[in-house]
Amino acid sequence: MAKVGVFGSDVREVDPAIAKLAQQLGCELARRGHELYTGGCNGYPHEVAVGAFREGGRVVAVSPAGSREEHAGSCGYPVDGYAAISFTGEGWARRSVRLVDAVEKGVVVQGRQGTLQEIALMICAGKDLGVLLGSGGASDYLPGFLKGAGIMENSHADDAHLRPYLVQTGLRAGRRSRVVYRDHPVLLVEALFDEG
Repeated sequence: MAKVGVFGSDVREVDPAIAKLAQQLGCELARRGHELYTGGCNGYPHEVAVGAFREGGRVVAVSPAGSREEHAGSCGYPVDGYAAISFTGEGWARRSVRLVDAVEKGVVVQGRQGTLQEIALMICAGKDLGVLLGSGGASDYLPGFLKGAGIMENSHADDAHLRPYLVQTGLRAGRRSRVVYRDHPVLLVEALFDEG
């Protein structure tokens, strides 16, 4: 099964309806045997992890912190339930690079500036994304943004203008990314894995 990155808003208070969808997404991914990777943060990525925990799924956190104490203390991030926590000690931006490098595919629930960085990294690395529509934030603007900017039509991991970026981040070039959008967690997983 695949290693799936979970990207989304790190918020302290979640919308209960979106949290329910995020948990359903985690349940569905775990039920199908996928291993999840998050940034170890709160908010919607953690809600996806909670759903996976409920199904006995394996979830790995890639933390920006250098230690468990920093992760739980100054970052205020959860520590329970994870199969492992990788403490990068490199801050949020480099943590995102490590997270994207560790996964084969990704899912997006809501999202803000950090999520946009992770989406860009996934596309540059040629990795597929599933976006949960209706969850707000970057998720709901992403289809129009990518189309309007011509990103999916004009960017490919083999393009010469992306090679320096990939070298700088350490990410490996892959094939062209595929981004799918659904407003239901089960349908999103089916589309991401070409099952629907």
